[in-house]
Amino acid sequence: MEGTEIDMFVRPWLAMSAYAAHDPQPAHATAAEIVRIGRRRGNRWDESIGEWLLGTIAHAQGRHDDARTHLQASRAVATNPRFPFPLGRSSLGLAELARHDGDLTAAWDLAHDSLEILDDYGDRVGTAAALETVADLTAAGEPERALRLLAASQRFHDDTGIARLPTQADRFDRARTTAHAALHSGNASACWDAGSELSLADAVAYARRGRGERQRPQLGWDSLTPVERDVVRLVAAGHTNAEIGQRLFISINTVKKYLTRVYAKVDVDGRADLAAQVARRDL
Repeated sequence: MEGTEIDMFVRPWLAMSAYAAHDPQPAHATAAEIVRIGRRRGNRWDESIGEWLLGTIAHAQGRHDDARTHLQASRAVATNPRFPFPLGRSSLGLAELARHDGDLTAAWDLAHDSLEILDDYGDRVGTAAALETVADLTAAGEPERALRLLAASQRFHDDTGIARLPTQADRFDRARTTAHAALHSGNASACWDAGSELSLADAVAYARRGRGERQRPQLGWDSLTPVERDVVRLVAAGHTNAEIGQRLFISINTVKKYLTRVYAKVDVDGRADLAAQVARRDL
């Protein structure tokens, strides 16, 4: 039945499967239906997922203005309430469009924002894609760093057997070719071998170090990641772990892990202390 929980779970997979099979018409039609049903039901998650899919498909077809419109819509809908998956994925798509437009500053910021959101959320496929976008942006100026990031992402894909989507494969090949061209073959091979030893988590940490002075501190309120901040706000609003998990689409155990990290970072004793601290801050 249209709009049921199972129906809306299956539709995005159908759209992505058609897109991966280079069959854009059914992919576009399915994504448009997701947006339509999401808006009719007032379900912002479905709407943001559908807009992200439409933007991704338009980008693959070279319809960059349409892609930007849909990805910006997805990002806006996924911001309040916050849905990390479509927020991170749409930000990544906008980073790639900014690179295409020559706005490298915006591309750099969006790529790192998406890397942070997707890694924090636990979207490993999206995290690998974000690493490749960062590598693409650094391939000419920092080819050693780019090759290490690309190799780490390739290790992830080799280990999992997950194939890249069409635009992602093109970006990977472009970045690797650019980085190789900037180095002697021996140096390029050494960088690739070093990157192949990195886990995805190690590669994310390595990429974040490359962001420079904007790197987040390790302790204190400024050290909280975007998802940790979402959890903190919901705790302060009186929500249970189960309710927080439902709102952020994560498990109760994951909520508990976030809270354990938050307590250590901001040096509070528990939920009541955390809520009291939040009440005194503009978080």
